[in-house]
Amino acid sequence: MIALQLIGISIALVAIYMSYLYYRRKDFTKLDFLFWMTIWSVFLIVIITPSSFDFILKTLKIWRMLDMIVIVSLIIIYMLAFNNYAKNKKIQRQIETLIRNHALKPLKDGLDGKEDKPSKIQ
Repeated sequence: MIALQLIGISIALVAIYMSYLYYRRKDFTKLDFLFWMTIWSVFLIVIITPSSFDFILKTLKIWRMLDMIVIVSLIIIYMLAFNNYAKNKKIQRQIETLIRNHALKPLKDGLDGKEDKPSKIQ
């Protein structure tokens, strides 16, 4: 058990440090940083003191802490996958709008079918 706890603590500490680095490089917003810090802090607390969460296991009628971790992890993965899908669709719409506006720009500028003469290559 101690070996698994040490591995879990190491993973949590590395993840906390990586979250901090992403926040410092402005890859994460404050909300993103707080979300990940909360996730990794709870993970760290569960790893250090797993017996303090027995009341949750008994309330939900779950036999082992590992089962609870798997259930919560799957919920978080589904939430992140949905968030990723929504952001991807938003970016896709923005790209389509940008490309459409760029393609229609010559018509808006009044070129009316006149082609530009290519410049000579020197």
